[in-house]
Amino acid sequence: MSRLGCECPEPGYCYTIEHGGYKKENIDIEYCEQVAAMGKDSDIIKFKQIPQAAEAVCMKVYGPYDRLNENIREVLEWIEANGYTITYPPRYSYVDGI
Repeated sequence: MSRLGCECPEPGYCYTIEHGGYKKENIDIEYCEQVAAMGKDSDIIKFKQIPQAAEAVCMKVYGPYDRLNENIREVLEWIEANGYTITYPPRYSYVDGI
C-alpha cells in the first residue's frame, strides 16, 4: 500500500471477502483495507467505497482453522433462527498467533 502512496489510518481496519465461500482450493479472496483517501486504480489494486453496515452479526472464534466451516455454519444457523438476512458478503478478519 505504501508503494502506491496510500495512507492507512491507525489502528488499521482490514478484512477479506471470500467470494464463493471458504474453500481450501481455488480460493477467490478480496482483501480490503481502510485508506485515508482513495487513490488511483492499478492492475493490482482497485479503490471503492464499501457501504457502512447499520447492523452486523459478529462471531469471535478461538481455535484451529480446521473448524472454520463448522463455525461459519453455526453463525449462519443463528442468523436464520433469529430472522436476520445477509445483505452483503460476509467480512472475515483473521488473527493468527497470540
